[in-house]
Amino acid sequence: MALKKYHTYKIQEISEELKALNAYLKYHKENPSKAALKILNAVGFQELLEPVLFSLSEELEQWSHDSYQQNPFYPEQRNIKTLSGQKVRSKSEALIAIKLTEFGIPFHYEEALPLEEKVYYPDFTLRHPETGKFFYWEHFGMLDNPSYAQKAADKIASYATHGIFPFVNFFMTFESKDHPLDLEQVEALIQYYLT
Repeated sequence: MALKKYHTYKIQEISEELKALNAYLKYHKENPSKAALKILNAVGFQELLEPVLFSLSEELEQWSHDSYQQNPFYPEQRNIKTLSGQKVRSKSEALIAIKLTEFGIPFHYEEALPLEEKVYYPDFTLRHPETGKFFYWEHFGMLDNPSYAQKAADKIASYATHGIFPFVNFFMTFESKDHPLDLEQVEALIQYYLT
C-alpha cells in the first residue's frame, strides 16, 4: 500500500516535470536565442559555428547547391540533361545522376579534386546522407579503347595513392560497346554504400 502511494506521488511529480520541460521546449522553439541570432548575423561567425549550429541535413542541402570549380575542359560535350536540368557528358552519367537523385544522395558533377601534382575531375563527388562522408564515383564508359582503359587504370592507381580506394570511398562503374551500364549494379552500389 505504501509503495502504491509512493508510485502515485512519483507519477504526479514526473508529469509536472514533463509539462515544465514541454513548456520550456515550446518557448525556446518559438523564441530562438537572441545571442545566437546576433552572432549568426555577425560577419564570419556563421561559417565558424556552422558545424555546431546546423544539422547535417542542412549542411548537405547547402553543399548540394553551393557553387564549385567544375571541369573546364570541353564544356560543349556536356550536352545531355538530367531530370534536374544538370548537363552531363553521357547517357550513362545521366542515368547515374538520376539514381543518385532518386535515392537522395547529394552530389557535384565533375568537381575539381586537387591531388598534389594534378587536378582530377571525378564524374561525381558524393556526400553520404547520414554521415556527410565524401565519396567519389567514376564511370569508365569506353573500355573498348585501349588508351582510355590505360588512362582509367592510371587514374585508379593515382586515387589509391592519395587515399581514395575502390569500394571504400570510391565507386566505379564500367561500360563497353558489348557491355552497357548495368542500372541494377548502380542501384546496388547506392543501396549498399550510401543508404
